[in-house]
Amino acid sequence: MNTIRSSLPAILVVALLSACAAPGLPETVLPPRIDYACQQGGALTVLRAPDGRQAEAIHKGRRTVLPRIDSAAQEKYGNGRITLYLDGETALLTEDSMVLAGRCQSVVALPVAPQTGN
Repeated sequence: MNTIRSSLPAILVVALLSACAAPGLPETVLPPRIDYACQQGGALTVLRAPDGRQAEAIHKGRRTVLPRIDSAAQEKYGNGRITLYLDGETALLTEDSMVLAGRCQSVVALPVAPQTGN
């Protein structure tokens, strides 16, 4: 059971990242505030800094400011313990590889960046 539980976050991240935009596909524009309804863990609110260098995750009354880190996800923020993945209209929040808020979907449709011709 522990093996299944410990591998669940990795499986969820792979599922989340499978929706990443490929070259030539439209990309979601992430606004400064995004409210998510999550199937696992309840509501999640994300406040993104204007420069994109950090985001604040608000979950169950707990506010955590996280710096941006490199990732295959559209945006990823983390501090070594807590990690926030944002990809299009979906989000995932983990702590020590355990899911805090999973299968999160933006409560409103987010805008899509216009495609540029090649």
